[in-house]
Amino acid sequence: MREAIPHMRKNGEGHIINVSSRAGVFPGPGPYPEARKGGAFYGMIKAGLERFSQGLAMELQDDKIAVNVLSPQGRIKTPGNVFATNDPNNPDLDFEPATAMAKGARWICEQGPTFTGHILFDEDLAKEKGLP
Repeated sequence: MREAIPHMRKNGEGHIINVSSRAGVFPGPGPYPEARKGGAFYGMIKAGLERFSQGLAMELQDDKIAVNVLSPQGRIKTPGNVFATNDPNNPDLDFEPATAMAKGARWICEQGPTFTGHILFDEDLAKEKGLP
C-alpha cells in the first residue's frame, strides 16, 4: 500500500482491497463448544488488518482512495493456503479457484471511491449482489 498510494493520489483515485479471514470475526464470550486451538494469533492479525483498513479508509477518503476488506467465507484450497501442509515430494495439486473472491473484488472496484471502509465476505457479497 505504501508504494501504491502515491500513484493512486497522482491518478486522482484508487481502490485498495485487503484480504482478511473469518478468523478476524470476534467470537464473543465463551464457553466455546467448537474451540479451535492455535488460531488466536492469526485471528488477532486479521482483526487488526480490518481495523487498520477502516482507519486508512478514513484517512484516504479525501484523496478518493477507497480501502475495503474482502474475506473468503471459508478456506479456499489455493497453492498458498496449502503450502505449509503440502508434501514437497508428493504435492497435492488439486487446487480450487477463488471465484467468489474474484467476483467480489471486481464488484468492489466497480464502486465509486465513496464505497470505503467495508468488511465484506465473498460468498455473501456475490449472493447479495447477484454476481454472475
